[in-house]
Order: sequence, then structure tokens, then C-alpha cells
Amino acid sequence: MIRGSVLSRVAAVALAFILVMVALMVVVPPLRTAYDRAGNRLEQQLQQLARIEGLAAREASLARSITSLRGASNNAELLLPAGSDGAAVALLQDRLQALLALNNAELASVEALPASDRAGYRRVGLRLQFTTDVTGLRAILHGLETARPMLVTESLSVRSRSARAVGVANPLDVRLDAVGLKAGPGA
Repeated sequence: MIRGSVLSRVAAVALAFILVMVALMVVVPPLRTAYDRAGNRLEQQLQQLARIEGLAAREASLARSITSLRGASNNAELLLPAGSDGAAVALLQDRLQALLALNNAELASVEALPASDRAGYRRVGLRLQFTTDVTGLRAILHGLETARPMLVTESLSVRSRSARAVGVANPLDVRLDAVGLKAGPGA
């Protein structure tokens, strides 16, 4: 029992083939685009995971370094002596005034900065205003950088005095914040 002619069978097969091809052209491109996007997202997430793992490894390394530095015997020379904040400020003031005097700077004012706790250390600092020349400023900054206990210059403002100051001994007005660290709570 044969139904239809050969021509109708060929037409039916051709129509089925065309329907399959149209379905593939309608369905496959969006699937391919979705697959490519998913692949790109996966690649970005793998890169982000690698960065996070690198940061985690670095964090562990830094934590070990901090622990070893806190336990190191030479750490004591970098920190201000333990005691009250007032004693630490007085020590800082004495050292900074000596540094300024050694470099022929004229101290205009000294102000204690508020002490604060940060990363297991107590930050104690002074704001200084003084006049000096370029050579003196260079020597003072070098002295601050190499000072023991360690001092950090947090803020620095240098201004030339007015045009009338040409030829004066100290033509620069300087304002700086110098901060030292001492062992704080939990250090």
C-alpha cells in the first residue's frame, strides 16, 4: 500500500529538511551566543578567582611578616618607648627641635596631634611650623626619614616667603606633620 507518488515523497522529505534547517538556524545561533557568553563569564570568574587566591596568599604572607616584625628584637628601635602619650609627644618634640636647631631652622609653632590606634600601634604626632632654606629642608627631611625611633612625615606644605624675603636667611615657610608609632593595645 503505497501512498503518494515519488514526487510527493521527495517534496515531503525536502519540506522536512527545510523545516529542520530553519529550526537549526533559529535555535542554534542564540544557543551558541549563550554558550560563548557563559564561556566568557567562566573565564572572567576564573581570572577573578586567581586574583582572590593570590590576594589571600599575600594576606597570609603579610600576616606572617607582621607577626615576625612584632616579635623581632630590632623592632624596639623603630618604636617610641612605651608609656603615656604625653611622654611620647615630649620625646618627639625634643628630637624634632634638636633636628631643626641642627639645621638652622627657626621654629614658629608646635602642636600635638590627636593620638590614635591603628593596626595594633599607637600613633603619636606633632604639627610643626618653621622657616628654613632649601638645604636645611633637605637635611631635616632626611633626618626625619632616618630617625630612630621611626618618624613618618604625613603632611608637608612648603611655601616661599614673599618677594620681600629675597636674601633672608630662611626663605621657606614649612608646615609638616611628623608621626611616630609606639606599641599599642594588642601589639
